[in-house]
Amino acid sequence: MKIVQLFTPGLDSYLSDWCLREDFYKDQDQDIDRLYFDLNSKYSMNEKLMLERVHPRQFYKITNCINISNIEHDDAHVPNRNLLLVVMAQSLTDADIVYINGMKDDRVSDNNKDIFDAFSLVLSKSAEKQVTVTSPFWKSEKSEIVKSFTTIKYQGDEEEAFRELIQNTYSCFSGILFNNPVRYWTGTNDHYVESRRNINSFGCLKCPACFRRLSAIAATGFFVPFSNHKIVEKYRSSIDKDKLPLRNESTMNFIKFLDWRDEDGKNQISV
Repeated sequence: MKIVQLFTPGLDSYLSDWCLREDFYKDQDQDIDRLYFDLNSKYSMNEKLMLERVHPRQFYKITNCINISNIEHDDAHVPNRNLLLVVMAQSLTDADIVYINGMKDDRVSDNNKDIFDAFSLVLSKSAEKQVTVTSPFWKSEKSEIVKSFTTIKYQGDEEEAFRELIQNTYSCFSGILFNNPVRYWTGTNDHYVESRRNINSFGCLKCPACFRRLSAIAATGFFVPFSNHKIVEKYRSSIDKDKLPLRNESTMNFIKFLDWRDEDGKNQISV
């Protein structure tokens, strides 16, 4: 059985790969091929640099058979991107299972269980065999997996889990990879403590992708400053606390920290 995982340097891929290795490899000898598509987007070069920095080259494969530069929107949205990736991944590898790293709190129209069930049906007919396109995490929120990562891998050491996830993942629409090291904080409500240690921040700390990553990692209880107030307010008003309670908790804790920095006049960072 051929199994392929669509792979990027993003938080979802990192957590999904960790979960698959924890759960899947223990019971089966079957390996999973990790496939990264170089889409020739404005941030593709930085994604490849991040992959090379974090993972050994034999850990994943790169293919450049898709070029989306002509259809990429200014906000980095690519229509039907996941459909393109799934079809090409199955075609290139003749895979029986294609894993994509969808989670419960994803809101993209082509990244949800219903659309992947439809992908599975179409690919099974065209490949003339059973093909399954799926994610192991449709019922899990990002913040939930961050907490599991912290508990299982680090036995509850939240700071070390935070540092690994911040330093080893990258999601940014700006095309910026490295910034100067920044300080990070921990605490609750109106009392936060600044770490004596620096950490490299990856990305612009201004775009929606950076906010989603940082607010999910805030489930560890540690926070990195974020400077775009418009995006903060947008997410503050859009959180569905009933459907996504853990995401809501993590995001609101992150926003409380940002509000505290604003009140103290400390939210002045170079980006």
